Amino acid sequence: MKSLYGCGRLCTIIILCSLLGCGCSKKEQEVLVVLGSQGELSHEELQIAARQWAEEKNISLEVVAPKTSMVYEQQTILENSIREKKWDFIVLEPLGNTELYPVLDYAKEQGSTVISMQGAPVLGADYTVQPCDYEKLGISIMDIFAEKMRQSGSYVTIVPAKDSESALQQELACVNQQKNNYQQMLAVSRLQEGNSVQMVYDTVDTLYQTHEMKGAVFFSYIDGLGISQWKQKTGNDLITVGIGYPELLNTDTENDEIDALFYWNRENLLITSLEVGYKAVQGSIGKEPDVITTHVDGYKTLRSLGDGIYCGNDISTIYN
Repeated sequence: MKSLYGCGRLCTIIILCSLLGCGCSKKEQEVLVVLGSQGELSHEELQIAARQWAEEKNISLEVVAPKTSMVYEQQTILENSIREKKWDFIVLEPLGNTELYPVLDYAKEQGSTVISMQGAPVLGADYTVQPCDYEKLGISIMDIFAEKMRQSGSYVTIVPAKDSESALQQELACVNQQKNNYQQMLAVSRLQEGNSVQMVYDTVDTLYQTHEMKGAVFFSYIDGLGISQWKQKTGNDLITVGIGYPELLNTDTENDEIDALFYWNRENLLITSLEVGYKAVQGSIGKEPDVITTHVDGYKTLRSLGDGIYCGNDISTIYN
């Protein structure tokens, strides 16, 4: 009788769990991922990677993104998602800085931990994950660029129009390295372009005719595409080194329109940001540790740069 009674109780519990959705299958955390844009080439791959990670952790995860790379569209999507649900943590690939701060501040007031994939300190994220130390990256870019330039001649730097914090750090380190170590080179202009490939194309064409510059350093894939198309159509020789996505610029590097391309793995950056958020909510990392460890290649040791910013060592180069 006892055996039958115990079996009956077990069956009752199983039925109740399945009908009422009690803790038997309850997800451990609620997570929101806000990506840069649905139009980006790697958007679908990033979604798949995030959802696979969530399944392994038994986490409820939602991925959202604006249709275009407009910060105000991302701001609206983020705000709506926060008002609809309370999230344990939010991973954000920010398209802006000051524009997103009020929304993220509200999310933190609601108890959400905020992790930024890159992003500026002004965002106020609890943790910011960078693929690498941007100052060291800028120095490396200039060292290779100077080698290609044979340490002499005029050049131009091109930064994204929105003046992203990461691009500014990289550019500053790059130009300072030139001033300190390659004095026979000269920065003749700084372009704050990047709204469109055509805009970069037109500006580079004008500057080349004005200054007869020998090289260009770029800090976004759009700028790299603009320069590459200009070189293809004009046949002019211009040494180009910069940052971009291999899947978008690989042909250009193979055809020598781009001499060296620096890049990092965005999927690994996303998974690392998710790992940091997961650990933070669990309480397994403090607010400002010197090091955060993960299992992700290139991010196994995240070093603190202060202000909640952590950098990995995930930088690769396609070098002709």
